[in-house]
Amino acid sequence: VRPAPQGCLGHHFGVVRMMDLPDHERLEAIDCVRSVVDAVPGAHDLLEEHLAYNHGEVLPWVLMADLTSWIIGLDRSQGVGSSDTVDTFFATLERNFDPLAPGSYNVIGVGCLENLDEACDRYEGIIARLGPRMSSAERQHPHRPPT
Repeated sequence: VRPAPQGCLGHHFGVVRMMDLPDHERLEAIDCVRSVVDAVPGAHDLLEEHLAYNHGEVLPWVLMADLTSWIIGLDRSQGVGSSDTVDTFFATLERNFDPLAPGSYNVIGVGCLENLDEACDRYEGIIARLGPRMSSAERQHPHRPPT
């Protein structure tokens, strides 16, 4: 499990070790991250780096946090095509953010929402891109960057 940034990770959605999850929740988390990688242009490169670093194993919470950091960087750079990529990322997460699918819900909550404070000056713009379910969760437990 990735170390928790001070006062952030795990307080609202809870950090869960992969080995402590039922098989179906582990598979949901992995499937959720896979759906993001498949939908978002450029995410395959990040997956390949992740797999190389982790000896071929997908660590969904770590990968989701890395994808979120990458998306925040794209949003910040506002490069060609970055807006569509960022929108696709958050739309894909919104489709998977369902409390009835606890593996997906948790990996998005912990790996993405609880890392939105990395957006700093882009936080409000990122929050504006969230779909209704993710936006509601973020409003209930905001992860605003320190001021």
